[in-house]
Amino acid sequence: MQDKVKIWSNSLPNPITATVFFASLAFLPTLNYAYGLSTPESGTMDIYCKNSSVIDIFSADYKPKTPDSTCTGKSVKTLVKDGCQDKEKCSLQVDNKYYSDPCPREAKMLYVTYACRGGE
Repeated sequence: MQDKVKIWSNSLPNPITATVFFASLAFLPTLNYAYGLSTPESGTMDIYCKNSSVIDIFSADYKPKTPDSTCTGKSVKTLVKDGCQDKEKCSLQVDNKYYSDPCPREAKMLYVTYACRGGE
């Protein structure tokens, strides 16, 4: 399942449209769904879990928005895990200062796939 959602941020003048997708993880007994979020650079990504469950980061990439780019971007999984792993919620500023710029002169997105583990 995939949905478009509007994200509002105090740091941006206009809302951002992001794609959110859900995939069943029936093979993992403590996880119900994997969530995918994408947020453009200069935005803020908010990750959260409900019912006292905690965030489990599967992947995190900072790469160009356009799929036809010759730049592949880079994995930022370690940085995202440092800020979000095993927490109920976290907020990530998407910016070249934090993730460094893997593709100068190209607009980038942060793509994160995670699940919520445990809880009620």
